[in-house]
Amino acid sequence: MGAVTSRLRRPNAPVSITYTTSDGGNPQTEEFDFVVVACDPRGLKITDRTDFEEEIIRRLTSHTFKTSLLFANRPNRDETVPVGGTPNGPPQTNYAVRFDPVTLERMDGGVYGFRDEIMARDTEFQPSHTKTTWTVVYQLAGVPLIGKDRAAVKEAMNLNRDKALKTDKWIDWDPANEVPAKELLVDYFGHFLQDGLRDKLPWKIVDEQGKNKTLYVASFTCFESVLHCYLYQNMLMARSDVRDRFPKKKNARIAVIGAGPSGLLFASQHLVAKGYKNFKIFEASDRYGGKTETQYQQIPGREEDGGTVPCELGTCYLSPAYFPLYSLFEKYNAGKVVALDRDSNAFRSIIDPDIAENEQEKMDGVEYGAWATFRKNDYATPEVGEQRILRASVLYVLFHLCAMGMDPEDPMPKELPTVKNVVGNLLSIVAWMIGNLDDISELVESFSLSTLFKGILGRGGAFDMSDKGVKDDVDLFADRIERIDLDIDLHDIVRLFSIDIFKKTFEQFLDEADMGDLKPTLVYAYQGAFSGFFLLGHLVIRISDGECTDFISFISLLSYVFLFCSPPVQGYGILVSCFGL
Repeated sequence: MGAVTSRLRRPNAPVSITYTTSDGGNPQTEEFDFVVVACDPRGLKITDRTDFEEEIIRRLTSHTFKTSLLFANRPNRDETVPVGGTPNGPPQTNYAVRFDPVTLERMDGGVYGFRDEIMARDTEFQPSHTKTTWTVVYQLAGVPLIGKDRAAVKEAMNLNRDKALKTDKWIDWDPANEVPAKELLVDYFGHFLQDGLRDKLPWKIVDEQGKNKTLYVASFTCFESVLHCYLYQNMLMARSDVRDRFPKKKNARIAVIGAGPSGLLFASQHLVAKGYKNFKIFEASDRYGGKTETQYQQIPGREEDGGTVPCELGTCYLSPAYFPLYSLFEKYNAGKVVALDRDSNAFRSIIDPDIAENEQEKMDGVEYGAWATFRKNDYATPEVGEQRILRASVLYVLFHLCAMGMDPEDPMPKELPTVKNVVGNLLSIVAWMIGNLDDISELVESFSLSTLFKGILGRGGAFDMSDKGVKDDVDLFADRIERIDLDIDLHDIVRLFSIDIFKKTFEQFLDEADMGDLKPTLVYAYQGAFSGFFLLGHLVIRISDGECTDFISFISLLSYVFLFCSPPVQGYGILVSCFGL
């Protein structure tokens, strides 16, 4: 449409919104009964901000995220070898995804990864042997884009990209065209810093929702993922105080500012679905979708049948964590969930010269499965690595539930996590387990992490996941734990959880809580450095009928379904992914 230029609220009067349209016409003004802000509020000129709104805008920050879609020559790619190689044949060393955590840690706008979109797809998208493909290149800078000269920022990041394509040896392809087919440049991962979290800003935002005829539902209120925006909106509209402030009349005039996933989800699920029809969606760009942008490109060698491949510049991939959204896919005929490849470990590599065992691995990267589970932590044997990672995973799941408010689908804790309520929730879980045992000696005599895990997430557990799309994985994981000695004293768990999370970086927390074995997995899962910033990444796991059937895939499943973290900036503590913090 153009851009909203201002909003004016008056007590007991409609909200006045002034906007311009893309055709360059004069500013127009309309009045609404209620406004839903589904965009970055820093981009709006609000003429009568409340003191709290001023504080939110002043303390909100973000990163600059850029992707480029390039047609590429990848001559070293052997398309006769499937992704992951063959059981008795040569390995596939090209990989569909390569990720450089060192560059990402710098957050200086350099290229930290790429994805070969054709290689990343199911077999139906595979091309003929043309040695060409479509790639998406990823860049991140640790400063906000808003308020900057977009053209200058884009030019600077393009220079970084072009330099990396020429000099970084791990990028094993050359652009076939100088100009990208498409680019995406956005503010990403809106969040508050440590002091904002300590001042309880996320909880204060919830308490203010609906006041002054305004709701805020953009990703900065929860987390930079479609799933969390969806869950956050559902949480808001389930609150009686928010519903009391929301218009009751179905003909009320409602403005939704922003046509990204947040705005479209709210309009479809909380306006259209509930009988509201007198609403208008405002969008400043020339398209809807926000940070979600899919470009369909011709598959090389498939010109005759018109085969195309979807190339994702923003939001991409699903995991079983998105189970709450599956019903919407069906309702709106959005298509099917497609498994990405046959082996999610060999699908991607990590560029880590210090771990690489030969020159080939320095160039191509280390297979993610080997890197994350065994080699990065330098375990004596794979079995030792599996045991330690399983142990850390169970502790992490447990801590997540205790800090998140005891519900795996909560988009945020119901209260600020403190040592007192985290440990209190832990003891509540144990009490629940005791209350459901016929013989308490069963727990006292054989208390172990496997017992605890099954008591929490297994069939009939305190948080039975049987209807969440991951039941089989939970049972498989619990059975695997039972075959390994993971016993731990309850007193030890209480001690590990008695850590002030606001005084630790994420890395410090993991180490002190005896979960440091998860760090390599989480580096990729969240694509961020533990000593610096953090960014939710595009987790690629094997999904087949809701199941993950290999070990590292299940660990990845945990990191997406149950795990959480926050950007450990300047001593930042660990907290939930749901905040965008």
